[in-house]
Amino acid sequence: FAERPWIAGSGWPMSRADLQPYYDRASDLLGIMRFDQDFAEPRLAGRPPLDINGARHVTSLPRAHTRVTGRGNNPEFDDFRYGFTEAENIFVHLHANVVDLNFADDGARLDSLGVATLDGKRHTARGTVYVLACGGIENARVLLAANARGGARFGARSDALGRYFQGHATISKDRGDGLAGTMIHVTDPPESLSLYTDRDPSAPHCVFGTTLAGQARYESPAFTVTIGTTDAQGDADERALRQAATRVDRGDANADGGAGCWCYFMTENLPNPDSRITLSDEVDALGTPRLHLRWVYGAADLDGYERSVAAFARELGSAGRGRVSAPIERGEIVGLLSPSRHHMGTTRMHADPAVGVVDPDLKSHDADNLYVAGSSVFPTSGIANPTFTIVALTLRLSDHLKQRLGA
Repeated sequence: FAERPWIAGSGWPMSRADLQPYYDRASDLLGIMRFDQDFAEPRLAGRPPLDINGARHVTSLPRAHTRVTGRGNNPEFDDFRYGFTEAENIFVHLHANVVDLNFADDGARLDSLGVATLDGKRHTARGTVYVLACGGIENARVLLAANARGGARFGARSDALGRYFQGHATISKDRGDGLAGTMIHVTDPPESLSLYTDRDPSAPHCVFGTTLAGQARYESPAFTVTIGTTDAQGDADERALRQAATRVDRGDANADGGAGCWCYFMTENLPNPDSRITLSDEVDALGTPRLHLRWVYGAADLDGYERSVAAFARELGSAGRGRVSAPIERGEIVGLLSPSRHHMGTTRMHADPAVGVVDPDLKSHDADNLYVAGSSVFPTSGIANPTFTIVALTLRLSDHLKQRLGA
């Protein structure tokens, strides 16, 4: 959340301490352990972390699986999705597509929403406040369409609406001979690597990631490495290299073994105003313009990826714990990216309306009673799956709205 001087456009208008109570509530709601601010090393019995230089620059980052998931026949997920509809003061309208944001005569607040259905019906919805929560892409599309159709001026002072699109993507490479090209050889593993390789959803697992101190040291973005063990060790030359690394790291000319691991990398997509959503000339069945996405991975992203991989390899090697194989040329990086469907940044938050689309309370800078929820408000994309922070920000917004409305 803090500004990182080596990353342009970084910094959120709130701190981790501001969000921590809402992270705790989000953890309870999703049925996962709480991630307190000082959580550094996973405290999981029998699953020791791999120490890499005291975790100063590279550490083990925990991931937990919520029980609120759509995988399989899950009654907890059904209750999460539908349980709130039983409340007497909540009404859910399906197939109600918002096509207009209508301003009051003073031009400072919304008066109503124009709603359309695919069978040609039109409706008007009125409220005291409105919350736009349609996702990292659609939030921007609704506001851009309001600008185009109704003469609204969302984001006009900052020109940030639709810009700064960011998404997570993983990168790895296969060699084509049955072996992974992106690999780690752990020369001195703990008694078990299950903390990293066990994907049992009933227990947390970890990935390797750069700490904030590590990012500052190497002037790199957030970065993670996910691993899994493999028995494939390659040809004779590769086996000899791994054996040599093991003997050097252990200081034993007769040492053998270690653990071969396939891996993939994930690096933070940096905020870039040229990475953006715009409206196309085509319209959908309701007459709303479709969108065009120009997702940019610029030189800063490529530099950040290369610095991050090199930093991880340096830290792992200098700790005497392993070596990294990442045979990816710069020109291959974008072609090897695998998108993770995390859409962020298109209605970014900032206290200054000349910079952002919404303020720190997620209120539109251009309509006093319109709020935006979701990952579109993220100024930076970080490296974690965004849903946990979306839930925390939504709980924070709910508290704000209850205070505003006297509920």
